[in-house]
Amino acid sequence: MRAAALGACLWLGTAAFAQPPDDTVQWNAALSSSAPISPGGIASITVTGTIANGWHVYALEQLPGGPTPLLLSLADSTLASAEGPPSGSKPSTVFDKRFGLKTQFYTGTVTVQLPVRLTGAQAAGSQQLTVKVRFQSCSAQECRPPATVRLSVPLQVSAHE
Repeated sequence: MRAAALGACLWLGTAAFAQPPDDTVQWNAALSSSAPISPGGIASITVTGTIANGWHVYALEQLPGGPTPLLLSLADSTLASAEGPPSGSKPSTVFDKRFGLKTQFYTGTVTVQLPVRLTGAQAAGSQQLTVKVRFQSCSAQECRPPATVRLSVPLQVSAHE
C-alpha cells in the first residue's frame, strides 16, 4: 500500500513538471521552390509561424541578457547543411520591462528563410529534411519557457549534378 502511494506521488510529480506543447504559435516549413534540387545545389526553406492573438515571438537577434531569440537549424543530416544564417521578416522593437532592454519581436505572422546546400551523398528521389525551430513566446501576462519544434520538409533530389 505504501509503495503504491509513493508510486502515485512520483507519477503525479512527474506529470506536474511535464511541459505542455506550446499552443501560442503554429509553425510550418516548406521549400521555397518545388523544383528538384541537384546534389550540391542550394535551396531555401521557408518557415512560417502564425502567432496567436495577444502573443509575440522574439526575433532572430536579441541583446545579451534578453529573451531567447528565434533560432532555426537543420537537425543532424547527411542530406544537407545550412548555407548561411536565417533571415526573416522585419521585427518590431520595443523596450521590454521584463528584461530591462529593447527587444525585437514578431506578432501575427513571421516568415524566416533558411538557406541550405545539399551534399553529394544522397540518392535521387524523395527525401526529408528536418528543421528545428527554437523560440520563446510571451503575452502581456506571461512568458512561456523556450520551446523547440521539429518540422519535416519534403524535397525532390534530381539525379544529375
